[in-house]
Amino acid sequence: QGQLMPRAAPAATRQGNVQSDEAARLADGASRLAQLNADLMARLAGRPAPTAADRPRPALSVVAPCYNEQDVLPLFVERMAAACRQAVGDDYELILVNDGSRDRSWEVISGLAQAQPGVVGVNLARNHGHQLAASAGLTLARGERVLLIDADLQDPPELLGEMMTLCDA
Repeated sequence: QGQLMPRAAPAATRQGNVQSDEAARLADGASRLAQLNADLMARLAGRPAPTAADRPRPALSVVAPCYNEQDVLPLFVERMAAACRQAVGDDYELILVNDGSRDRSWEVISGLAQAQPGVVGVNLARNHGHQLAASAGLTLARGERVLLIDADLQDPPELLGEMMTLCDA
C-alpha cells in the first residue's frame, strides 16, 4: 500500500540552467530510489528484498518515460515485454518512469511492477519533463544495452529485434 516518491527538488534561487541542477539532483538519488523501490515492491509482494548480488546485470534495459499513459500502459508492457523476450529471453528489465502524471499511471505502473518481475516502477513526485524523466530512468538502467522508448506506442516495440541486429552489424 506504500508509495515511494522522491521529494520534490527545491526551486533554484538563481537564473541559469535549472534543468541541469534538477537533473543532477535526480541522478544523485536515483540509485538509492531504485533500491528502495525494489525493496518496497518485494515487501508488498511478500518476497525478501533483493540485494545487489541478487540482481545480475541484464542483457537489456528498456527505459520508458510515462506521462498520463494509464490507458496504454498495459498494452505497451505486454508488447515491449514480448519484444524483449524475443530478443534476449528473460534477461531484461523494463523501467517505467512516471513523470508526475495526473491520471492513474502510477497505480497502473505499480500493479505491473508487482505482477511482472522484469518491470521496475519509478514515480517522480512531480512533472519534471520528458528529458529529466528519461535521465532518471537511464541512471537506473543496469543493462548491457539500453533502449529509450516512449510508452505511447507511437514507435512499435516489435522493432527492438531489428534494432539490436543493426547494432551488431
